[in-house]
Amino acid sequence: MLFYNFYFRQLTVKLLKFVSMKKLFFKLLIGSLLFFYPAFFASAQVVYDAHTKAELISENISIAPGQTFWVGLLLKHDKGWHTYWQNPGDSGIPTKITWTLPEGFSASEIYWQYPTRLHDSEGITSYGYLDEVVLLAKITPAAQISESTVTIKARADWLACEVPCVPGKAEFSLRLAVLNEPQIAVEKETQEIFNTARTKIPVEFFPYRVKAKADDDFIHLIFYPDDIPQAIRKIEFFPFYENIVTHSAEQKFESVGDGYQFTLSRNKRGSQPDIKKLEGVAVVTKDDNSVVAWQIETPIVFPKETSSPQSTAPLLVMLAFAFLGGVILNLMPCVFPVLSLKVLTFVRYAQKKTVLLRSAFGYSLGVVLSFAALAGVLIVLRESGEKIGWGFQFQSPYFVVGITFLLFIMALNLFGISSFNIPFFVPREKITQMNFNEAFLSGVLATIVATPCTAPFMGTALSFALTQTAAVNMLIFIFLGLGMAFPFVVLCLSPGLLKFLPKPGAWMEDFKKFLGFPLLATVIWLLWVLAGQKDAKAVWIVVLGLFLVSLGLWLNNIAAKRGAAGMFLRFFSWTCIVSAVILPFKYVGLAENKTIPVEENTRGMAWIPYEKGLLEQAKKDKKIIFIDFTARWCLTCQVNERFVLAQPEIIRKFKELNVVTIKADWTNRDENISKALADLGRNSVPVYVFIYPVNGKIEQDVLPEVLTPSAIIDHLNKIIK
Repeated sequence: MLFYNFYFRQLTVKLLKFVSMKKLFFKLLIGSLLFFYPAFFASAQVVYDAHTKAELISENISIAPGQTFWVGLLLKHDKGWHTYWQNPGDSGIPTKITWTLPEGFSASEIYWQYPTRLHDSEGITSYGYLDEVVLLAKITPAAQISESTVTIKARADWLACEVPCVPGKAEFSLRLAVLNEPQIAVEKETQEIFNTARTKIPVEFFPYRVKAKADDDFIHLIFYPDDIPQAIRKIEFFPFYENIVTHSAEQKFESVGDGYQFTLSRNKRGSQPDIKKLEGVAVVTKDDNSVVAWQIETPIVFPKETSSPQSTAPLLVMLAFAFLGGVILNLMPCVFPVLSLKVLTFVRYAQKKTVLLRSAFGYSLGVVLSFAALAGVLIVLRESGEKIGWGFQFQSPYFVVGITFLLFIMALNLFGISSFNIPFFVPREKITQMNFNEAFLSGVLATIVATPCTAPFMGTALSFALTQTAAVNMLIFIFLGLGMAFPFVVLCLSPGLLKFLPKPGAWMEDFKKFLGFPLLATVIWLLWVLAGQKDAKAVWIVVLGLFLVSLGLWLNNIAAKRGAAGMFLRFFSWTCIVSAVILPFKYVGLAENKTIPVEENTRGMAWIPYEKGLLEQAKKDKKIIFIDFTARWCLTCQVNERFVLAQPEIIRKFKELNVVTIKADWTNRDENISKALADLGRNSVPVYVFIYPVNGKIEQDVLPEVLTPSAIIDHLNKIIK
């Protein structure tokens, strides 16, 4: 049978190419062959997984260059099971299709059919599909195709739920013939599937005049039809985005003046999107059970707000939190290696007030402007739809490699291996006074290395900024910078404090070399971060780069002492330095991103990697859930994990209460984790969350950034009471 299928397919493909000769006899012959064996060209294999039969089907049995055609992912669910729409509602994950197409081909986004509102016994409302659904997409072939057949590959991922939820996946390979003119499938069933599916895609333009207005509790969607059908039995609105409306709340539909009004309850939990327009699908069911759906997109009119002491109070509190967080940030481990070098400034210039004042102003300006620049980048990326947060740049391996080289070169300078003229505040023998530019750049560097850490009060301030306007965002970050610069300014302006510092002397040379070791420790930590982002070979290439740059700088020093005789050494040293920079950056770009496996803690804490489907299942099972949002580059996270979460009493308590422990690793960029953080109103790590059932409802508590064993145990005791 397999031999027959192979032989038949090869014969049919050759005959299809021969049709281009425009001979009627062969057209009739091929048409009859396709009539009796259309499945080879119209669909891929059927896969059964997660209580769902999945199949990739094509409306065409043959395609033509440059002419778009329809394909569809057909999902047939077991009785009582369902999958989800693009906005799943209170719970769930939308189905995803990942395409692997021939060169020059392109695929559209999914054309979503209008969904059904699904309710469960716990009051959770979701949007999805019962029985079966076809998720359509358009494939556009290349303008020129040399092959006689092409293969369309796709991977589908979905979450199927009844009471439990099970993630499903399938991979498909769809082979289609290439002709001068496309041919539609002759199977009546296939034609009906695609025709019916297209009728369930919402019409893009709403036919009536529409507007939306909002107050503190509701969004009112009003439309003014020329003639409203009297036979409407039901009308529902499905928003495109989560966390805009309360999905489980009743949607009121009533006549208002010369129009009709939806009343949607605004969402009060989680992050509130900065929405300016209402987008979604209106689904109308008539008395004869016929259904029509339209897409709606209209600006939202918000009531004008007047400033008052009450409205400015939260902002003032958050500015104070930002300032305090910036002050405490100086004590965090990621900042210490750089700030420790400032001690040399105090000691060397304790008696030169003018130099200290210049240094204080330059350093403060560097810190504040760097925080402002970071805020500007965050604002621009957020407005473009990106979900990013504090420390996002460390998710880029290029940034990690760059800062690794920078700190390594600074350490070499402190050790005296190189007098490479980097533009920072690192002490050099010929410097007689602190330069303003050096102080400014030292503030920039301090800000860069501070971003992996989150201090107390910072998380609250940053979460508040996430929901505010661009101006408030900028203000929060500026106060963070002011707080971070404040201790250094106080020391520079307080002669009484400076008198306690030791006098300059020969000991400073040894102390300067000692300060190189914290920088080397930071380099080792950054290599560990990189090991979580790229493969081991990438780390070794970077280590080779560090060796070459140290060799190059050392040789450059020797060449400088030999004058003209050292020209060859100077050329060789710069060859080493250039190679040290180019080689790691080039390989890091070629290396594949690494998925960090979540392993059991050495003391026995079993961690499950974050996956929304498993989280939803744990919620349905009514278990206590603890989620650790962490990252390798977050030093605060690492301290909490090793000195708090690994404590025997914590592990015993978690096991005693059968707590589900989930680790959401944000070392690499992950849209699902970014979205989960945004839903919690956070945009930085660490974040620690308890999720637990109370009286049939699901509650969640966010813990402080800095953990203690007693705080976790006390919180668990409060949950089980």
